[in-house]
Amino acid sequence: STTYKVTQQGHKTLSISKVKDMLSCTDRHDYRTSLLATPYNSANSLQSLPLMKSSQECQYDVNKQDSTLRRSTCNEVHVFRPFSKQASGAVTEVSQKLTFLTKSR
Repeated sequence: STTYKVTQQGHKTLSISKVKDMLSCTDRHDYRTSLLATPYNSANSLQSLPLMKSSQECQYDVNKQDSTLRRSTCNEVHVFRPFSKQASGAVTEVSQKLTFLTKSR
């Protein structure tokens, strides 16, 4: 599931947060990995084989005057569960930051 929330609304800038739990995402079987997965449909909130527990949190700052994305910061955590125990093990953390610099015509 993906949740969006307006976290701050200033005079010129709108800040939006995004939180994504990738275990509840459908159609992840095509995700590039060495593990083979078979797609299935279920009424359960768990939509993927829970070998990988992944989450993503992003913060977006949007200019309200011209609707341009001024800044995007995202952090992802991927845990390979068979080789992990609580806070240790096979963990990958990804951080991305995008900053708007100039606009060309």
